[in-house]
Amino acid sequence: MTAVVLAVLMLAAGAWAIIWIANDSKTPPPPPPVATGPKSLTTLETAGITALLNSQRSGPHALNGTVAANGRSFGIQLAYMADGSTGSGTLTAGGLRGDILVDQGVIYLRGDQPFWAALGVSGPPPAPPGWTVLPPDFLGGKVFVTPGTWLAALAPTNTARLDGATYFSGRADASARVTDAGITYIHVFGINADIRAITPAEVTGPAALVGAEHGPGVPLGRTPSGEWTLAPAVPPVLPPAPTTAAAPPAPPTS
Repeated sequence: MTAVVLAVLMLAAGAWAIIWIANDSKTPPPPPPVATGPKSLTTLETAGITALLNSQRSGPHALNGTVAANGRSFGIQLAYMADGSTGSGTLTAGGLRGDILVDQGVIYLRGDQPFWAALGVSGPPPAPPGWTVLPPDFLGGKVFVTPGTWLAALAPTNTARLDGATYFSGRADASARVTDAGITYIHVFGINADIRAITPAEVTGPAALVGAEHGPGVPLGRTPSGEWTLAPAVPPVLPPAPTTAAAPPAPPTS
């Protein structure tokens, strides 16, 4: 009897093991680990990134950050229309601030002599209103880079990728932060700045105040060694003073 009971128990244990193994084989495998780190863009993501970039091509925006030029970093704050028609803000060098004005694609800058010296520009600043017209290569042209220029660097390539909220275009020195609010930060051409959409009045109002009667501006020049210098104002050319012809002598009287 003991042998029979033992055999039954052994059969029952074997049957239970078979049932457990069969049921366990139906359990779905664990999900694969979630991939981390940069990943290539899907077609849908590429279209979404392109749409967000295109939203920067028009309208008013504010930019706040730094620009790198000549091995140095300068603070910059701008409110601008994307077409470069209007804008104003400040440029900071060595803790000193100067005013930026954008008017129909022309970039103006003004400040006192310590500010210009901090930028590496010699000479006295122009007389009031004090505006200087910046040449395209001053500080690498980074005082105002048109959105069309830096957006071209951020356009998706075949190697574009996302790493969390950071988007890399696949070109060197070109990335952006992407959120539900759109493009909120850019790193392009040595420009590192937060960007946000604003109202037109936030651009035109300050620009009108800063740039009232700005005039043509004084162009920057270069010294014989190639250093930037503030060219002295050219004195106005005055018309020659009128001359009066001497009266002919009176004829002698007889």
